[in-house]
Amino acid sequence: HWAATLPSLAFKTYGIKARGILGGPESGVRTFSVIYRGEDFETGELGVIPVNTALELPTMFVTPNKDASVIDDSTAAPFVTMKAISFADDSSVRFDLKSPVNKITFGAFAKASSSDVEMPYLACFDERDALIFQRDLVFGPGDFAAWQDVVSPDRRIKALVLTVSPGTDWLYVDNFTFA
Repeated sequence: HWAATLPSLAFKTYGIKARGILGGPESGVRTFSVIYRGEDFETGELGVIPVNTALELPTMFVTPNKDASVIDDSTAAPFVTMKAISFADDSSVRFDLKSPVNKITFGAFAKASSSDVEMPYLACFDERDALIFQRDLVFGPGDFAAWQDVVSPDRRIKALVLTVSPGTDWLYVDNFTFA
């Protein structure tokens, strides 16, 4: 049994094998992936993310189908703090992860101009871009900000698409964590 701290590994998949000190047999290759624990958008430049243009961040690419923006807003702390992604009305934003995961948690802050506006929803896609599932975002009664847990125990999530309906005043997302 051994341990090593390797603080400067790049964000990718590695293969390692071991050999006994006294010339014993070499082990089989074991693979592991280095992933970031989260994304808080703090490295993003404030301003508009142009339509169908991917904004590269340390953990993901963010691509809107209408203008989206990197904003600075902490109104809904702890869900949205400092830099966040803001959605245009009636739009979708795709978050392509650089490394697939089984669980994503993120903060969401939304407001609609009336109570009959459809709830924002998400869709998760696997490494082959096949739909895993789709569901509405969940907010408590009277709450406009909440943590969203997205879990896929059987298939790894490679992309998350968030969609807002017409009449949505805003949707801000921030503080993604991965497992």
